[in-house]
Amino acid sequence: MTYILTLNCGSSSIKAALFTMPQEHELANLHVSDIGLKHGTWAWQCNGIATHGHEAFPTYEHGLRYVMRTFLRDPRSPLQRDNALRAVAHRVVHGGSHYVDSVRITPTVLAGIRANTKLAPLHTPPNLKGIRVAHRYFPDIPHVAVFDTGFHKSIPDYAAIYPLPHALSKRLLIRRYGFHGISYRYVMSEAARMMRRPVKALRLIACHLGSGCSVCAIAGGKSVDTSMGFTPAEGLMMRTRSGDIDPGILLHLQMAHGFTPDRLNRLLNHQSGFLGVSGGAATMPEVLRRMVDGDPRATLAFEMFCYRVEKYIGAYVATLGGIDGLIFTAGIGENQPEIRAQIVKWCRGFGLTIDGAKNCRTRGTAAAIHARGSQAAILVIPTNEGVMMARDASALV
Repeated sequence: MTYILTLNCGSSSIKAALFTMPQEHELANLHVSDIGLKHGTWAWQCNGIATHGHEAFPTYEHGLRYVMRTFLRDPRSPLQRDNALRAVAHRVVHGGSHYVDSVRITPTVLAGIRANTKLAPLHTPPNLKGIRVAHRYFPDIPHVAVFDTGFHKSIPDYAAIYPLPHALSKRLLIRRYGFHGISYRYVMSEAARMMRRPVKALRLIACHLGSGCSVCAIAGGKSVDTSMGFTPAEGLMMRTRSGDIDPGILLHLQMAHGFTPDRLNRLLNHQSGFLGVSGGAATMPEVLRRMVDGDPRATLAFEMFCYRVEKYIGAYVATLGGIDGLIFTAGIGENQPEIRAQIVKWCRGFGLTIDGAKNCRTRGTAAAIHARGSQAAILVIPTNEGVMMARDASALV
């Protein structure tokens, strides 16, 4: 038995987990959030015992050091008792045009990741900090990069290339990269297991609905299209991101109203989505609570979100030539039956029907929620990016 530590560094949070391999049993996990704010939070689960609390993490490095010290020094941590750690797997959001498969991190690979910073300026710096700090604590074991964009390299050029001057796109590496690829790989394999069919025989549409949201069309185990594009800002309406809008709006705001690039970035990525439309509700549970209280803007945010998911599902049903399974995953997809019910209701033209009772009692657990007679399976599958990262690292080392 060996251990693999996985490290998932977001813009203001860190998720880490320790797995036994090849059993794929999660022994411990730690989630540090609200880094850089006055009061950060942490949640530590080890050997079935969960604890949580508040602690200030003024910088990202403070949060990373807290994660490493907890796994190394907490009396309950398996690493205190058994020095069987064989690798650290790092989620790297952007692999650019070079990295598709997971790879051991060398100085050359590290330089390549660093060169992709311009393609993911919000995500790559935390990824690099996680690699640097983890190397400091574990200098003598392999470190592995697992790329979120890698799954989408199979998207054909006619779906990946933007209608800009081709020489410009090629020179500046502008194309649809897609994201949430590690999550899609996991739920795809779980869907095949639940449906008892080989993944290569399935046409799947997966909806990763969380703080960031995307939809992916999967045929024969490969991504053929996805809603996020050159950046994670394209596609669905999200927690604070606008998703698809007319690019002419940005030109209008810039030319007629003096919006600077920084102000446009704040508008699109931090002030829009549920938050902007509802007037202050930054999470879907808060949107739903306000709906119950009769807030018309919350109702509008709910309907806009469901409608845009349904539009992408419809487009991808056409892309795939039919559908065998519809998957809901991530925080909203796994835990909000109201969202699932509304989306499937609007997808009734595709022969999808939901079992209301099964849907209502499914929160955070894997389940089939389609009704008898539905022309495709409807599945709720909690995502597990950590186990996919651990699998890749274990295979490499």
